[in-house]
Parts: sequence; C-alpha cells; structure tokens
Amino acid sequence: RAMPGVSAEKSARAGCVVVALRGELDVCTASGGLSALTAPAAAGARVVVDLAGLAFMDCYSLNEIMAVRARARRAGGDLVLAAPQPIVLRLLALCDVVSHGLVFTSVDEAAGGAGSAPAALVTSGAAAGAANRAGG
Repeated sequence: RAMPGVSAEKSARAGCVVVALRGELDVCTASGGLSALTAPAAAGARVVVDLAGLAFMDCYSLNEIMAVRARARRAGGDLVLAAPQPIVLRLLALCDVVSHGLVFTSVDEAAGGAGSAPAALVTSGAAAGAANRAGG
C-alpha cells in the first residue's frame, strides 16, 4: 500500500512567497514537504503557507513549521498560515497557534497582511469552540 504524502508548490506574490501544501503532513513526510519553506524563510521573505489542500498535519510537522518561522523572523521575514481545513485548524487551536495571529482565513488575507498586524482567523474563545466541534 502506498504511503500518503505531501507536495508543495511555491509561487511569488507581491511582498511574499506562497507555498501551497497538499496531502498529509506528518513525521514521515515533513522533511520533504517543508523543504520548500526553508529557502525563502532563510532569505527573510514573508512566507504564506497555504493549508487549503492539507488533509492532515501532526504535532511534529507543526513544530517544524514553527521552527522555520523562527528562522524567517531571525532573517527579517515572517511565516504565516492560511486557509486550514477543519482538522488542521483543530490542531492549530489545540496547540495555541491560532491565538497568536498567525492563521488567516485565506491566502489573499495573509498576503495582504505584510507589514501590518494580522487579522487572525478566530479569537481564542472561538478557537476552543472550533476544537470542541471538531471532536476535541
């Protein structure tokens, strides 16, 4: 049986690099799937990670994404997340990523947030509700 995997497609937008992730991101697929994030992050770009096509993400992968974000910030850039599916949003809420303004409802919103305070996907209270509704 074939293992599910992840693919990444990189594109440029005014003021940022968008990396669209598709498939399932877990401990087995994270290194390959996240490699598309590392170069723009190291260059200090604003990186928008499009999660719309991501069916699953585990805690290991989220930790790796946050490590790439830290590298981007040290280089003068940033990394934000956009358009997560409900199961991924649940993980982001449970790991308290949502309340830090790193998650946007769409790539357009995330890309437009360059240089300004992000309009977060949901508030902390709503994030807890989303986690509960998703089976938490």
